[in-house]
Amino acid sequence: MIISALYDNEITFRLPDAALEFPILTELSHSWDIYFEFKTTTRNAVILHAKGPTDYIKVEIINGNLVKFQVEAGSGPMAVNVQVTGKLNDNQWHSVHIEKNK
Repeated sequence: MIISALYDNEITFRLPDAALEFPILTELSHSWDIYFEFKTTTRNAVILHAKGPTDYIKVEIINGNLVKFQVEAGSGPMAVNVQVTGKLNDNQWHSVHIEKNK
């Protein structure tokens, strides 16, 4: 049995404009997946932003009930919006899983 330490990387942001930005470590035209969990009381926030020289991935919360995913992987920017019935800014844990298959 393999047990991974998923929660060893918990981060708390104390400032409204705080963010983690990191470079894209792989070519986005290949297959990849992203999974993370978050909890917040903020209605609007950028949760994830990874960028390279031209490619990028961005996940944000809008109005407390919409997750917006944006990606540029060499063929023009694309976006997917997922509206939820509840609130994402309820200080409860929510999970996001994004998968790209070639």
